[in-house]
Amino acid sequence: MKVIMVDPWGTYNMYHYTNGLCTSIAKYCDLTLWTNYHFPQEDDFSYPIKRVFFKRSEKMRQSFMRDFVRICEYYGAYIALLRELKKNSYDLVHVQWLLHYKSDIFFLTHIKKLGPKVIFTAHNVLPHRSGTKHYNDLSKIYSKVDKIVVHGEIIRQELSDLFKDCKGKVSIQRHGPFTEQNLSFDKNLISQDIHAKLKEPEMIFIFFGNIFYNKGVDRLAKIWLDNFKDMRKHLLIIAGKKGNGYKELKEIESDIIACNNILYIDHFVEDNLLNYLLDHSQLVLLPYRDASMSGVIFTAAEFKKPVLSTRAGAIEEYLVDGENSFLVDNNSEDYAEKLKYISERISKNQLARMGGNLHDHLRCNYSWAKIGEDLVDKTYRL
Repeated sequence: MKVIMVDPWGTYNMYHYTNGLCTSIAKYCDLTLWTNYHFPQEDDFSYPIKRVFFKRSEKMRQSFMRDFVRICEYYGAYIALLRELKKNSYDLVHVQWLLHYKSDIFFLTHIKKLGPKVIFTAHNVLPHRSGTKHYNDLSKIYSKVDKIVVHGEIIRQELSDLFKDCKGKVSIQRHGPFTEQNLSFDKNLISQDIHAKLKEPEMIFIFFGNIFYNKGVDRLAKIWLDNFKDMRKHLLIIAGKKGNGYKELKEIESDIIACNNILYIDHFVEDNLLNYLLDHSQLVLLPYRDASMSGVIFTAAEFKKPVLSTRAGAIEEYLVDGENSFLVDNNSEDYAEKLKYISERISKNQLARMGGNLHDHLRCNYSWAKIGEDLVDKTYRL
C-alpha cells in the first residue's frame, strides 16, 4: 500500500508524534511524509520525507506579511502534492492537520478525484479557540474524507454527536508516547533570577503550553491566589505563549506578576528552559476547560512527572486516577480541593513514584508499534 502522510506543522512537539506514527506505519506500508521544511534533519528515518511546507514563514515574526507568505506556501505545497498524485499512483493520503479550511475543501476535493482514499485525523473535533464559526466548513471536510481518526472514545462520541452523518466513518487511533523527547538542559544558560526562584520551594507545580481560555490558566491562577499565595514552600510556574484576547487572564495578570510564589513566563519557552523547569517540578497541571487530547501528558510522562487534570476530552482515557496521576471533574472547586489535598497530603516521593508509573503506563499501553499496526489493519485497509 502506497501512502502519503501530510503534516504541515511537523515541528516542536509535533515532531515526536509524527515521527513515532510514521516510523510504525512504515513497517507495513510504503509511506512518504510530506511535512514542514524545518522537520528535523536526521540520518536514520525509516521513511522518505518531503519537506515542502512553510520554508520561509516558519521563521518569520508574526505580521501581515508572514500570514501572506504562509498562505502562499500552503497553497504551493498542496499544488505540489496534487502534481505528485497525478504523476504517481497512491492508495491513500492521510492528513494530520488542515490549517485553512476554505482552501482545504478545494484541495481535498481534487485529491479525491485523483483516486486515493483520504484519511483525516481530527486532533480536535472543533478548533478550541473559534470552533463554532468553522462548523459548516468542517462539516464539508468531514463529509469528503473516507475515514476520520480521533484519539479517544469520548472524542469519537463527541464528533458523532456534532456531525451525525459521520458516525460510521470515525475510528480511534491512540496517541503514542514521545519516546525521543530531549530531556537535557544546560543550567548555565538559565538566568540567575530563575535559579533563585526555584531554589527554595519544597513543592513546585507547573503549567506549560499555549495559554488561552480553554486551557483554564485564569482559573488556575485564581485558585493559587486564593489558596496558596502565602505558602512560601510552594511555587506555581505558568510558562507559555499567551493568545490574543484572553481577557479573563488579563484581568488578573497584575496580581499574578505581583505574587511572590508564581513564576510567570508569558512567552514561548524554548526547550532548554522548559526542560529545566520540568526537571525541577513535582506535578504538571492541566486545568483545561475544554480539550480533545493533550501532548502535555506525554511530555510529563517522559520527565516522569504525574499530572493533575480535569476530565476534559479523552485525557482521562490515558490516565489512572490515584495511581499515575490525578483526575477531577471539570470545575474550579474540585480542582482547588485536589490541589490543596496534594500539597498537604502527598509527598514528593509519592509524586515521583506516580510519575514513574505514568511513564511506564504510557510506554506499555500505547506503544507506537501497536498503534501503527492497528491503524493500518483497522482503518487503512477498510
